[in-house]
Amino acid sequence: MIDDSEGSDAETSQVETAFIVSQFQQANETIRIQLSLQTQMATVLVLANATLVGYAINNRVAGILLITSIFPILIIGIGYTFRRFALRLC
Repeated sequence: MIDDSEGSDAETSQVETAFIVSQFQQANETIRIQLSLQTQMATVLVLANATLVGYAINNRVAGILLITSIFPILIIGIGYTFRRFALRLC
């Protein structure tokens, strides 16, 4: 009787390697998507901040300037949150 265990081990190793490569590619794609989303959210917050500052200066309303001070904190919070999610994937 011929023992074919060596051939099946090589096939199993190739399948496991292909699976690992596939999972790694998907993890990298997820990280790229998250970074793109983070950049888009930061851009929206920067534009909103600039718009509110312009409105406050134009209308001489000091209360709105207080609200605009929240946007940099939100941008930092978004960066921290996405960094935590990205670390879970790696």
